[in-house]
Amino acid sequence: MFRESVTSTVFTSEAADELFKNITGEPFGGDCSFLSTLRALLGPRVPAEDRVRLVFNRSSLSASSVADEPPEDIFDSILDGGGITECSGVLYIHSLNGLQDDNKAVMSVIYDHFTEVYPKFRRLDKVIALFRPSFPLYCFVSDELKTVILFVDRLGTQKLHYIQCAALPLFPWYFDGKVSPQELELMKTFRGDSIAEYTRVLTELSAAYDFRSARVRKLLFGFETRRSKAELQKVTSEIGECDTKLNQLNDQFGSYIRMRNDLCVRQLGLERVIAEGGAESALMDYFLGNRSLYLREVSDSQITFAVKDYLTYFDRELADSVIRNARSDAYSYLPSGISKPQAKKLLTEIFVSDSPRLRVKTCAVYRLDLNGSANGVSGATYGPEFADAIPNMHIERYGCLGGYHTVINGFLKKGDYIGAVEQCVASAKNLSFSDGAVMDNFFPAFFKGGGYNNRCVELPDGSVVTPTEAVKWLESQEKEEGEKTDE
Repeated sequence: MFRESVTSTVFTSEAADELFKNITGEPFGGDCSFLSTLRALLGPRVPAEDRVRLVFNRSSLSASSVADEPPEDIFDSILDGGGITECSGVLYIHSLNGLQDDNKAVMSVIYDHFTEVYPKFRRLDKVIALFRPSFPLYCFVSDELKTVILFVDRLGTQKLHYIQCAALPLFPWYFDGKVSPQELELMKTFRGDSIAEYTRVLTELSAAYDFRSARVRKLLFGFETRRSKAELQKVTSEIGECDTKLNQLNDQFGSYIRMRNDLCVRQLGLERVIAEGGAESALMDYFLGNRSLYLREVSDSQITFAVKDYLTYFDRELADSVIRNARSDAYSYLPSGISKPQAKKLLTEIFVSDSPRLRVKTCAVYRLDLNGSANGVSGATYGPEFADAIPNMHIERYGCLGGYHTVINGFLKKGDYIGAVEQCVASAKNLSFSDGAVMDNFFPAFFKGGGYNNRCVELPDGSVVTPTEAVKWLESQEKEEGEKTDE
C-alpha cells in the first residue's frame, strides 16, 4: 500500500471526464486514485445507460451513544437520514473516525443489523473476509439498486489504496470473474509501495481509449453553433438598440411637431401684436401708471426694474410667535436706543396688529427675460429715491424668487408680461418669518442698518423714520392717550 496521494491521472483529466460521463466521483483528501481505478476497470463493463458515482462520508459515534439506541436511529445518524440507501449506482465509502472501542461498537451494530434495517442490501462476506486480516471493513450491496456501501475503520490514504485491489468484486453485477493481465497488474500495484508503478499501468490501460478525440469533441463540439449563437445575441441586441433609437427619434419627431405648432401659434400672436401695437403699449402704460415700479434697463428681450412698496405678505400668527419668544433672533441685534420691550412693541404694531399704524417700505430689483426666465438681482444699488425703503433680504442676499419663480416663468411663456411684473411686485412685498436665513439678515438690517438703509418705517402722516424714531413715536402716542384718559 503506497502512502503518496494520487492528485491527478489520465483518467481524471477533462478529456476523461468527457469520456466517462457515467462514472463520476469525488476525491478523498485530494487523492483521486479511486475514481481513476473505477474508470480504468469499470469503463469497459458499465453499460452507457448505467451510472456509478463515488461518494465519501464520515462520522464519529461513541460506544455509549449506541449502547441503547435502536439500530434504525444509529443508521439515520451515520447515513444522514439513510437517503443513500435509496440511491442507484453509488459506491458509498463511510469512514468511522471514532476511537478504536467506539468504532468496534458501531461496526458490531452495522454487521448485525444493517440488512435487517435495509432489506434491499445483502452483506458481501467474501470482500469482508479479504480485508479482515488488515483492518475492519464491512461491505453491503444492493443488486436492485446496483449500489455498494462500505464501512471502514478510520479510512486513510493507505487503506483507500488497498481497498481498490477489490474494486471489481465490489460490483458483482458488472464483474464476471474475468480479468485482463493489465487489469490484474493494476490491482497488484495496490499491494506494493510504488505510486509510479500504479500510474504506469493506468497509462497503459488508457491506451484503449481515445482521450484526444474526446478532448477535441469536448472543446470544439458545437463551436460554430456557439459562435453563431453569440453573433445572434449581438445582432439581436443591436436590433433592440435600433428599435430604441427609432422610438426615441419618433418621440423627438412628435415633440418637434408639437413645438412647431406652438411656435406657429405664437408667431401668429406676435404678428398680430406687432400689427396692432397693443402689447408694447399695455406694458408701457402699466409702468407709467404703477408708482411702485422704477424702470432701469431695457433691451430687445430683457427688462430690469426696481420695486418699492410696503411689506404686505407675511404670516401674522408666525410673526406673533417669533415676537413673543424673548430668545428669538428678533432681539439679537437691537441698537442701544431700543430695549427688548420697546422692540417687541414696535414689531407687534407692524406685523401683528390688525390695524397697524406703522408700515415698512421695502425694495428689490428684478430682471425679466421675455424669452421665459426671471431672476432677482442680489447686491443691487439703489438711488436717492429708495432712501425710504429697506431692501428685501430674500432678493438682496440670495436673488431668490422662491415659489414665485415658477409662476413668473409661466406668465412669461404665455406672453403675459404684466402678470410676470405683478408677481415680482408680490415677491418684493413678501417677508417669510419661517425662513431663518432671511430673518437672520432682516432683523440686523432693520434695527441697525449695517450697510443697508433702515429709514423705512412709515408713520400715519406719511413721513418715514428709523425704528428708533418709530419707537419714540409709539411712546409719544401712548403718552397722549394716557393724558386723554386722565382728563
